[in-house]
Amino acid sequence: MVQDAIVTKALSNGLAEVLVERATACGDNCGSCGVCKYASEIRTYAKNTLGAKEGERVVIKTKSSDIIGAAFLIYIVPLAVLLIAYALAAIQGIPEKTGIAISFGAFFVCLAIVTVVQRRRAKKKQIEFEIVSYKVND
Repeated sequence: MVQDAIVTKALSNGLAEVLVERATACGDNCGSCGVCKYASEIRTYAKNTLGAKEGERVVIKTKSSDIIGAAFLIYIVPLAVLLIAYALAAIQGIPEKTGIAISFGAFFVCLAIVTVVQRRRAKKKQIEFEIVSYKVND
């Protein structure tokens, strides 16, 4: 995964603090719809192999598998648990309202577990970024 960023600090340990602006679905071209007001910026650290200096626009890269794995764990697994729980309740002949309640209960329990797992995982191994090139003005 490749993103544009701005170097906010060049650190002496071979890293740089970078500011990454989150992209929005519309590409921020509308200007007046007001939907984009929640778009935010993320500060993170990147390996500064190019020796980029403060204020320079750069391109950072990370493994797509790290991002896809986190998204799968957060979005897909709880939804799959919800559907599987509902199917199992239906197979057991449990009344529909009870089956729905059970499936939502399983969903929220799974969501809580996934949240804890993801937070522990993030503490152990953060997603690593690397500055791969300077941003050329479009």
